[in-house]
Amino acid sequence: MKKSLMVLSLLALTGTASAQLVITEVYEANGANLKYLEIHNTTNSAIDLGAGGWKITRYTNASSTGTDIGLTGSVAARDYYVIANNATDFNTNTFGFDADQYNGNITHTGDDEYELRDSMDTVIDAFAADHIGNTTDFSDETVAFRLLSAYPNNGDWGDSVKPADNATSASGFWRVRHITASNANATTVATPGAKGGAGGDELPVELQSFSVE
Repeated sequence: MKKSLMVLSLLALTGTASAQLVITEVYEANGANLKYLEIHNTTNSAIDLGAGGWKITRYTNASSTGTDIGLTGSVAARDYYVIANNATDFNTNTFGFDADQYNGNITHTGDDEYELRDSMDTVIDAFAADHIGNTTDFSDETVAFRLLSAYPNNGDWGDSVKPADNATSASGFWRVRHITASNANATTVATPGAKGGAGGDELPVELQSFSVE
């Protein structure tokens, strides 16, 4: 009797058909400047961020005018890249390892949005871009994890209500964990640079074909 044969194709289901990088985690501090944004490389090849002209555009305090943050270095295949506000809050006082990049413009406060753009200035992915121009603190004092199982999606938040602890945003694209005073629980609720956060930070698998002989 012949053995059953199952052929699986591991396809990265991304927010857009051409997306190579996606935003997967956003941490908004309860105190100080422990703030970071995590990006995931969905491809099987390393991506040179600087040479590729990749950047983050931040819309702060409900402004409709963005601030560009150029990305440097590279992100390995299927790996994660973290850009944080500063080394003291991120490394010395909290996680004990360095982020991939530090930039003082990573200063979101709960009513800020991010867009991930390529060298052509095309928006590839976003964190809550549907809130540009909205003054509501929709994500303050939380770490937001992308629900990659809900792909494809554009990273919208859904409405202006901050979800309950360990609940999802109205769009169903993000799951949040609340942060206690002075970031006391940062290392227990956040997973910078690693998959497996509260949002199930794992790329799904698509069944390409199946046959039994």
